[in-house]
Amino acid sequence: MKVKARTCSGTTSNEVTQREIANRALARKAAAEGFVLLKNEKKILPLKKTSKIAFVGPYVKSRNLFGSWSFIAEAKDVENLEEALKKVDRFYEAGIHMNGQIVLCKGVNDGAELDFSIRELTKYLPYLQSVSVVPVGLSKYRDGLFPLEPFDKEDAKKVLDLIHGWQEKVCQEYGIHFIHASDEWYILAGQPFPPAEQYDGYLQLENGVGMMRLLLDEVKEEMENRTGDDRKHTVSLATGLLAAPVIQQIADQLCEKYPNVTIHIYPIVNEFFGEKITVSGLLTGQDLKKQLTGKELGKQLLLPCNILRTGYDVFLDDVTVGELEKSLQVNINIVKSSGRALIEALLLETETIEHSYTDEVNKYE
Repeated sequence: MKVKARTCSGTTSNEVTQREIANRALARKAAAEGFVLLKNEKKILPLKKTSKIAFVGPYVKSRNLFGSWSFIAEAKDVENLEEALKKVDRFYEAGIHMNGQIVLCKGVNDGAELDFSIRELTKYLPYLQSVSVVPVGLSKYRDGLFPLEPFDKEDAKKVLDLIHGWQEKVCQEYGIHFIHASDEWYILAGQPFPPAEQYDGYLQLENGVGMMRLLLDEVKEEMENRTGDDRKHTVSLATGLLAAPVIQQIADQLCEKYPNVTIHIYPIVNEFFGEKITVSGLLTGQDLKKQLTGKELGKQLLLPCNILRTGYDVFLDDVTVGELEKSLQVNINIVKSSGRALIEALLLETETIEHSYTDEVNKYE
């Protein structure tokens, strides 16, 4: 017997879910149509380093300009523009440790501009502990926006040469490397990741700086403690285009000690946001479903934990893990972000969590 839950208003849970889906769609449409794009007709942007900006008018010190649309936010809790611009200087004067990030745009703030930015930021040493340099993410939704181009291999080499030069200068004086390139630059340039000590304790890990080096080192340590055996099974793992070569390298190493284990690595093209978005954290359920349907997935499909919304078994497009399991007819295992967790998952040494969001139990042995 199936029982449908009813809310206080007398509607079923299914009706509430459909209403929520419709509300989300309407909210997204309203947000998209509410964007206002400003034209850069007189080529004011990007600003030259010699330019000065004057903040004029009553809103310079106003908090209401920023709005307070969150149900937990009030205008009094929001910083105004004047306060925000003074924060770095105030932190420095108070001896408070900081970390920063430069989002690099080709032809805008790279080259000489990047060199200038790094030089200016070194003035905040030693309290500004680290600065990461990451390439701008270019989605396919750029109609009417400033024409940005993706970086290529030669661009990445130049960026790395500049960053490595500054690392040597700063390290001699302060004993830290300070300026760090995100993993994308090394992959794009076809260069090996720096050793662990060059990341100064992985201060910029959340910005994608050193994630691959840390993973490779953790995998190496875990594999050194294993002798291998003759277990036999097939497993698959889906990830973004950026990390796929590194994950394939790890899979090949594992199969040397476990020759009867078959591992399929599937790089997923991000059709939802655009093919230039290559990180796993921005993949969607619909892209996974489309590109994995009909593939050999084995006993389990492994997915990195950053592919889901934090704290939820839901992808960015509202597809649930349970729905994807049912569609692909395979058990899905969400893998934690450590080398040991990855090896254990590939060897089926971890238990999968039931991700059922329907009346049926999604188990496909």
